[in-house]
Amino acid sequence: MEQPSSGSDKPAIKGFGHFKVKLADQLKRRTVLKLATLWEYPESFYDCLKLPGDLPGDIMTAEMEERGQISSEDISVLTKALRDCDLDGVAMKAQRLFNDSLGLISVDTTPYITALTAPLPAIQELKRKLEGSTAVATSITALNRLHGEFKAIESEISKQRYAGLADIRSAEEFLGVNHNRLPAEQYLEMRDRIQELRNSLDELAENSKEQQGHMLNQLIELRRGDPTQVDDDKESSDLTFVTINAIDSKETQESTIETLKRASEQGTPIPILRLDQSFHGVDPGGNTIILKSGLKVPPLSSVEFIAIWTEEGRIMTESEFSGLLRYGGHSNRLRDFLFQDCDLPPTIAATNISPEMKSKNMRVFWEDTGHYFDMDKRQWTCADLDAIRGSCANGVVFYKQYSKHMHELQIHLLTVASQNKFPIRFLEVSECYDSVTTDGRSIILQSRLSLPPLTSVKMINIEMENGRKVPEEEYVHLLNYANRSDVIEELRLQGCELPHTIEETHISPAMKSKNMRVSWLDTGLYCDMNNLQWRLDDSDTIRDSANSGVVFYKQCSKHMHKLQSRLLTVASQNEVPIEYLLVKECYSNVAPDGGSITLQSGLYLPPITSVKMINIVMENGRKVPREEFVHLLNYAHRSDVIEELRFDDCELPPTVAATDISPEMKSKNVKVFWLDTGHYFDMSKLQWTCADLDTIRKSCDSGVVIYKQCSQHMHELQIHLLTVASQSQVPIKFLRVSKCYQTVLPHGASIVLQSGLTLPPLTSVKMINIEMENGRKVPEDEFSQLLNYARQSDVIEELGFQHCELPPTIAVTNIPPKIKSKKMKVSWMSTGHHSDLQSAKWMLDDLKAIREYCDCDVTIYKRCGRHMHELQIRLLAVASQNKIPIARIGLINSYRDVDETTGSIGLESGLILPRLTTPVGELGIFAKGRKLTAMEITSLVEKWNHCSKISFHWCFLPRSLPGRLTAGNSTVEWYPEGLDEQGYVLDPSSELWMNTTTQTSLTELGYQQVLIRIRQQLRENTTNERSLTDTGYQQEDSDTSQCRLN
Repeated sequence: MEQPSSGSDKPAIKGFGHFKVKLADQLKRRTVLKLATLWEYPESFYDCLKLPGDLPGDIMTAEMEERGQISSEDISVLTKALRDCDLDGVAMKAQRLFNDSLGLISVDTTPYITALTAPLPAIQELKRKLEGSTAVATSITALNRLHGEFKAIESEISKQRYAGLADIRSAEEFLGVNHNRLPAEQYLEMRDRIQELRNSLDELAENSKEQQGHMLNQLIELRRGDPTQVDDDKESSDLTFVTINAIDSKETQESTIETLKRASEQGTPIPILRLDQSFHGVDPGGNTIILKSGLKVPPLSSVEFIAIWTEEGRIMTESEFSGLLRYGGHSNRLRDFLFQDCDLPPTIAATNISPEMKSKNMRVFWEDTGHYFDMDKRQWTCADLDAIRGSCANGVVFYKQYSKHMHELQIHLLTVASQNKFPIRFLEVSECYDSVTTDGRSIILQSRLSLPPLTSVKMINIEMENGRKVPEEEYVHLLNYANRSDVIEELRLQGCELPHTIEETHISPAMKSKNMRVSWLDTGLYCDMNNLQWRLDDSDTIRDSANSGVVFYKQCSKHMHKLQSRLLTVASQNEVPIEYLLVKECYSNVAPDGGSITLQSGLYLPPITSVKMINIVMENGRKVPREEFVHLLNYAHRSDVIEELRFDDCELPPTVAATDISPEMKSKNVKVFWLDTGHYFDMSKLQWTCADLDTIRKSCDSGVVIYKQCSQHMHELQIHLLTVASQSQVPIKFLRVSKCYQTVLPHGASIVLQSGLTLPPLTSVKMINIEMENGRKVPEDEFSQLLNYARQSDVIEELGFQHCELPPTIAVTNIPPKIKSKKMKVSWMSTGHHSDLQSAKWMLDDLKAIREYCDCDVTIYKRCGRHMHELQIRLLAVASQNKIPIARIGLINSYRDVDETTGSIGLESGLILPRLTTPVGELGIFAKGRKLTAMEITSLVEKWNHCSKISFHWCFLPRSLPGRLTAGNSTVEWYPEGLDEQGYVLDPSSELWMNTTTQTSLTELGYQQVLIRIRQQLRENTTNERSLTDTGYQQEDSDTSQCRLN
């Protein structure tokens, strides 16, 4: 085989002998034995391995060359065998050594180049045909003829695009795998050919869309000039649909709306109007549809079919749904109204359905659930089998934010499809998975609904939350659930940490026969039922993982972070585009000049050259110094394709020095967004500038948190963001005022922050959460003014309060009708209760909300009244009765004593907290200056042994508990000076307190010194309730509201 001549851009040729020497060094004894076993070498070969002097790698290399398994032309037999032995890393090293030694490429790019260039002449021919169909017709008959020709061309275009995109995908996969093996000129040629074909296909699609609009405009003009032609040419209604896409420019949308208006005025049929993620709202009377761009679509009397495709997971309110039905009633021709990717109300008021709407016999179809809306019964009815087949062909997604009613309809749809063996393209459970029953008999959703096995689903994707750890037993049950499908091909899991391996005995022969593929998208690893070991050598899984983005969760282990780091490294080395990198609440610091990011797990994350977007979510408004901010900019700019860098939950510097920004950074034009404020960093002006509405919408989609510890400058930017969003009617998911609330002005005119800034009313906020401090008491008049503040939002759904004591009853007579009409829910999150403002009482929330509250903390303050304690005890009791786990219970100076027999805890208010039977993450007792006896501690630990941890704070405890304690599974900790100071853990074997830092027992002298420090701090009056609750425990407790909001 002719070798390429060496040059500056080619690797030096060292020869096949050099390769054999290096290969022998790589082949260790274990590898040699595996290969010999696979290839069934004779016993004589094993005898050679026993001879002194020769190394196994040298013997194996000579043997493979003699048998023709390696040669100067090809080593594919060796690399395949290594992969069959699960030695992927050795295979990659062998291939690199071969390429480096011989300067050769062992793959041929010719078939891919041919496939990428072959379609170009056909595409040019289709463009010419399109130009030929743009002739101006003198009559509708002539236009119909042109339209027939256009439809035939459109069919060819569709086929050409499908084939071309398949060729592009195949070529990109080839590049991803073989990038390191291709010389630079071949790699660049393939990249150019891919881009050339993609551009040609995009241009062809754009030309087709323009021609569609051109024909519709011609039809309008012809009918305007000669209205009598309307009845002569009814087939003209066969013109294609019109789409208003969210990504279209405002000018394009204006042009489309103008075309639709003209068509409606002339009575020209509009077969299909599709709003593709561009729908924002509808006026209550249903007279206009409002787009996200702010433009309005007037009533169209000639539209025949309307399809509303919202952004995924949108909740459509009853008023919006009713308004859209009224909008459709303006058309005399409307037959069908379709909704997709949204949650619709279970019913609407009878007054919202006029007799005219019923008489039109308009069909309203909910694509996500396969159900029609029955106008007479005002409820959803299962569609016919053809419609069900169509819904399942697109796949079914369960979103967390969807209602229980929608989940019920989706389960019914899937059950009918499964019973009739209709192919279900995929099932996705998105962040609403709760558990799986034994042997995979059903999946339990967080709504507590049961999702039975589906015999006709091809792919299942379960997206969990926050890197949840999945035990081996649960993982096996999930495998069993998926394998109950007769046609299952793949099970995908993400947002979780899976077991490193499982016992082969868990896999039945029936499961092995299906050989289902399991992909762990967080890490890019995959396995199948015949090989349960996780592997990373598959380009499809790496590409799928990269396309899904990679998220580093704080909760996940260092081992999982290593797997994710390896995925990013491999994808980066092979130039596989990574959609985004999200470091969520586990960022620690960044090296100078952005050399690497260090995670809290201690893992170093090197720069990623193929990532498009980086999002760093910090914690609790952490302050980022200027130097650190600049280093993070440098880290992001090390990517060759970086487009966007996002920061969230932090405070960034107001500016940087001009010398901090290199010319290269300016030339890349990377968008640096501060999501907390809706601003971006202007590299030329070196200051933060309010972003466009799209970015403001992204910030508001995530909600806005105003932290106490953040600067006045940041608060000013956040208030500006909220004001602009409100004025532009951009939906604000939630507003959380975290421990910086001061007061509210009369009539709810504004909220005053502790910084002195005022927060005006917001007309587009959906939820407001006021998080106060240390159980502050809110008088009734202040509570009423806060209600007035919230009701000024046009879309308010909930007003929440945290860490405060609200009035025990609500004076309903003092609540204006305007507030009642909002149907606003008022949530007292500290107690798990709410009011709908229609009655004077606080009512316990449903189990779903209780589960969300208990996912975080329940804090019982001494300073709060007896009524609030009653509500909190009721919340905990209901959670325990329903086996709902509780993350933490904090008794802030409210603990009085414990019953040695029952384990019930007496509170200072005189109430009793009964012993709970549900799992509790932590029971924290803050007892300022109290001396707890050995008997008390023993009773608490033994009666509350279902707690993972029991902690004591700011109190005097005995040095030891001799012969008294049976802690069970509970860890017992003591923080005599608060969480920020030295802590001690009880050692069950020695029955002494052990220093958590030095892991040594607390001596008598050390114990006496601890007691002296506590007494000294008490004398100095530093252990007031505020300092106690701010020592760290309440910092975690404040996350309760965040859990609810997320």
